[in-house]
Amino acid sequence: MGTIKENYQIMFTTYPDVVTINQLKEMLGIGVTLAYRLVKNNIICGFKVGREYKIPKANVIGYLTKQNQIWLDFSLLSWYYNNIKGKLNLNCYMERS
Repeated sequence: MGTIKENYQIMFTTYPDVVTINQLKEMLGIGVTLAYRLVKNNIICGFKVGREYKIPKANVIGYLTKQNQIWLDFSLLSWYYNNIKGKLNLNCYMERS
């Protein structure tokens, strides 16, 4: 498989750039409990906005392709943090860079 950036162009094209837990479970074909566990344990990096988790689609692709690099647009995270005041778990991103 190619890089996350290359796979991003062909995988999950019908999903938005940032997905919810329900969309994550659809993408992976898993239950909601396992989807929450993957995000809460930082196996798939995401962040919480209010009561919902938001997961960059690139992180889901990185998980599926077993690539340790995380292709992430920090300006998107910054926008969410500044405009929605969500709590970001940047430790998840820093460990893999």
